[in-house]
Amino acid sequence: MSPTSEPGGRGQRPPALLHDGIEFAIIAGLCLIAIYVVIPNQTSPSGEIGLSPDLLPTACAVAIALLALIQFVLKLVRGSAEPKAEPSALDVSLKLIAATVIGAVVVRVFGWELGGATLTMLTSLVLGERRPMRLALSATGAALFLFAVGWSGI
Repeated sequence: MSPTSEPGGRGQRPPALLHDGIEFAIIAGLCLIAIYVVIPNQTSPSGEIGLSPDLLPTACAVAIALLALIQFVLKLVRGSAEPKAEPSALDVSLKLIAATVIGAVVVRVFGWELGGATLTMLTSLVLGERRPMRLALSATGAALFLFAVGWSGI
């Protein structure tokens, strides 16, 4: 028997539970660093009436950490799926950059609403979403959100 075929031998991928745990620990750690170090050092209180400048970034970091926790717990309960063939990171990065450039051009030519819908749909396609209803709903949601922001003057 070769050393790579034995349990725990070199050349084997770590067990799925260990992989998922490491993934969660990294995301949670980065969120904690963002909440307690980066956000307080990069925001300053203002004399304006309204929300604190650190509220939105802190809420986003907390939401990311909570979603990572939920994903980790669901993977523990359901078990990890078989790994699929993934495209290379360079390929995905180049496609995301192209989607961003196309979205920016559409924003410049046609406006925020259509540009946001285009960018949302293209990035969803790059990330692997293929269900037409989800693509349509996400693009429509982005367009409606950007319309509401423009209409309200925020």
